[in-house]
Amino acid sequence: MLFEIAYVLDSFYKIPSPQIHAAIRATLAYHGVIVIDDCPWNRVLEHWPDPLGSLTDAAIVSIAIAKNYDSLAIFDQKLAKRMKTLGVRSYF
Repeated sequence: MLFEIAYVLDSFYKIPSPQIHAAIRATLAYHGVIVIDDCPWNRVLEHWPDPLGSLTDAAIVSIAIAKNYDSLAIFDQKLAKRMKTLGVRSYF
C-alpha cells in the first residue's frame, strides 16, 4: 500500500518526493497501522529521497542492509555507487 501511495502521489498528482516522504512517514505513524512485510520502512525513509532518489532503490538497499546481504546483483551503476557509500556492494 505504501508503494501505491507513493506512486499515485508522484505519477498523478506530481507531488515532490519530500512531501511523499512525509506522507508515508505520517501513514506509518497512524495508530493501528501495522506493517506486515519485510520492508524496513524506517530505514527506507532514512535513505529516500536522499541519498537514494528512488523509493524502490531505497527499499531494495534497505532490505539488503537489514538482512545482511553480501551484495546486490544490479546493473544500475549510479545505484551501485550510492549503495557502496551505504556499505552495500554490487555483485557485478
